[in-house]
Amino acid sequence: MLTKKYKVYTLSVVFIVLFIILLPVFITQNFSFENVTVSAWTDGTDDGQGGCCGGNGNGGEGNDTPTPPTHEHEDLIPNCVLTATQSTINAGGSSRLTWTSHNANVRNINQGVGNVTPTTPSFKDVIPAQTTTYTMTVTSVDNISSTCSATVTVVPVTPLPTCDSFTVYPATLPANGGTVTLNWNTTNATFVGISPTVGEVLADDSVNVNVTSDTTYTLEAANSSGSDYCQVTVDVATPSTPLPTCVISATPTTITAGQGTKLTWTSTNTLYASLDHGNGNIYPSDNRMVYPTVTTTYTMTVENTAGALATCATTVTVTNPTPTPTCDSFTVYPATLPANGGTVTLNWNTTNATFVGISPTVGEVLADDSVNVNVTSDTTYTLEAANSSGSDYCQVTVDVATPSTPLPTCDSFTVYPTTLPANGGTVTLNWNTTN
Repeated sequence: MLTKKYKVYTLSVVFIVLFIILLPVFITQNFSFENVTVSAWTDGTDDGQGGCCGGNGNGGEGNDTPTPPTHEHEDLIPNCVLTATQSTINAGGSSRLTWTSHNANVRNINQGVGNVTPTTPSFKDVIPAQTTTYTMTVTSVDNISSTCSATVTVVPVTPLPTCDSFTVYPATLPANGGTVTLNWNTTNATFVGISPTVGEVLADDSVNVNVTSDTTYTLEAANSSGSDYCQVTVDVATPSTPLPTCVISATPTTITAGQGTKLTWTSTNTLYASLDHGNGNIYPSDNRMVYPTVTTTYTMTVENTAGALATCATTVTVTNPTPTPTCDSFTVYPATLPANGGTVTLNWNTTNATFVGISPTVGEVLADDSVNVNVTSDTTYTLEAANSSGSDYCQVTVDVATPSTPLPTCDSFTVYPTTLPANGGTVTLNWNTTN
């Protein structure tokens, strides 16, 4: 036991001396220990000396053979951390990959990035076209590998809208303004609007607007990604003198031919005023009766001191009443009949009739015609000629003579049977008479 302690002590002294001698060499030579293999595992000896750091070393238990590690640097397993500084980006944007690693001899990132430097920390900017998971594989000198990963989510971006064109014609107007046409084209817009006054419109279209003063129109083309704007300006000349105005009306606005209507008018900033259809010059504000025979539009023209003109108008509708119908003639021939009656002819003519009818018994007939009727007793026939304006009537009478003694009549006379065999036979005669 004393001998062993002595040997240990001697070895310790030797190691200390060697360390002092070799320390300056290590400092000046910049040795790398990354690939140095230091094995603390040796077999024990037959004389009972256990292997360093591994054998029993306890009184002659020789041949100690502990299980060696799988790799020489099992305590140097590589590891890494991979991070995307922007984990969610818009399509076309970039994200920075940063990483740290330990105990790694080779470092590789997939998705086309490739081998990367061992600098700690390190980074790489990437521009994925779609959502992508980047995986970093680190490998030690003993070919032990491990991985780490980071995902970059790519959000598709709606293209920005554009206002491709926005025009106005004409761009200048006279002092009293007028109508201009706005025309436009846009791209990628889900909303297109024009202000002032126009509002929401189609993506590509045109519209006519009335302009009375200088106006700047702004078109906005928008979607979820943003907006684009265009502007056009309409210039309206500034009048040196206020423009004239007028208003004219008719009471009533609808009349029957031959009736009259009252025209009433007012005006402002007026030096001269006139009315067409033969009325000539008039007062700037006044009224008068007119008697048009057909539907007529009356137009008033006013002028200011600078010669600027304005007009206003009103229409009078003239209706023509339907002419009254007439029964021009209604005759019967013969007008008298014997006691037993007979046939007569009714003949007629009418004017402006939309309906002609004869009663009794005949009914509706043509406007001008004749008809035969059987008459057995005194009868008065009435003809009506009618339209929407009214009716006209005519009458004729047929006189049937009254007999002094009623005439006899043979009402029926029959025989049965009507045929007999060759040798004859008996038949029955049957009859009825009147008077």
